[in-house]
Amino acid sequence: MATADEAAVRDRQAVLTRQRDRYLKTVGSLLPLSAHRMDQIMQLRMQGGQLTLQTPLMPLGDFEGRRADIDGLAEPAAVTYVQFVADNPAARQFELKFEEYPDSETYGQFHLQWQPGMAGRVDDVSIERAVQTSHGFLRVFYKQGTAMARILVFENDAATEQSMESFNYTEKDFVTLRKEHPAEVERYLRPILHQLGQDLVFAPEVNTAWQVLAADWPVDEKTSREVAQTVPALDDPRSNVRNDATGKLASLGRDGASAILRLDRHRLSREQNLRLDQVLSRFRQISADAAKQLKDDPDFLLDCGYCDDLTVRTLAAARLARVLGHGIELHPNASEPMRVEAVDRLRRQLHPEPATRR
Repeated sequence: MATADEAAVRDRQAVLTRQRDRYLKTVGSLLPLSAHRMDQIMQLRMQGGQLTLQTPLMPLGDFEGRRADIDGLAEPAAVTYVQFVADNPAARQFELKFEEYPDSETYGQFHLQWQPGMAGRVDDVSIERAVQTSHGFLRVFYKQGTAMARILVFENDAATEQSMESFNYTEKDFVTLRKEHPAEVERYLRPILHQLGQDLVFAPEVNTAWQVLAADWPVDEKTSREVAQTVPALDDPRSNVRNDATGKLASLGRDGASAILRLDRHRLSREQNLRLDQVLSRFRQISADAAKQLKDDPDFLLDCGYCDDLTVRTLAAARLARVLGHGIELHPNASEPMRVEAVDRLRRQLHPEPATRR
């Protein structure tokens, strides 16, 4: 005779089987999209510190969804892309929904919704993922709007005697949210975006990457010479000359900042040193301690592989090989899809996933 626990397991499995069948029937009734790759349906990118969505799909005039059999997702998804005001690209809404049944006792839901910002405002983005098992649940919610990015999490797991845990963090944008709450973003939000193939949003800001990799940043002779020739003017008695020289150094960008870091500043005046620090501050995004820590952080160096800047990718790959103590298959000049795949492969080697319970 089956125990009560065994009967409960069978009952739950039967419920999930019927639920999955209903879901597949509902989604299966939708007209199919010809696209099967996520990048043919949607891409999340960074813009002004916040997430924005790009899609090659054409919007429809109604809220009729389409079925998308997307590579990498076990179940089909429902995609809705509507323009609810004719001839107004800002009056659009994109939605991606799907359910998940990864094993015999787990049920998950995913929902992403995006609307472009009106009149120059930040895009509205919401991402929600809920996972429920026989012994617990996890709900992760990300919401973004003008001057706001929020992560909200509810979680409990009776199997590990973990009582209800929740937190709600709000910052001015996605970049700041990740900077101020890195552990929570890494644990709860990154896996969701990775599942969607949106790892590129985790590319570090280029100035942050420069600050971490500055000691290795290449400086050409022409830039070094320009910096050296401009430094004396920082101590000119005329303020307009000092200001012009400061502006010129800043205009040399990260290459100029790297040349400044290589200067012997011991014999410079206080005014010169203050102005050089002022120029460097334009490119420094994090504390010196944080930059030192990230320099040997394999995950940060892997994220640099998503950067658009070739110098960042090249230096980070070389640094990662030194940190790991062996060569790596990560080619800075490779195409974006190949780099994303290589970074994912290396990350899986660094952090092997536990066996999935079936």
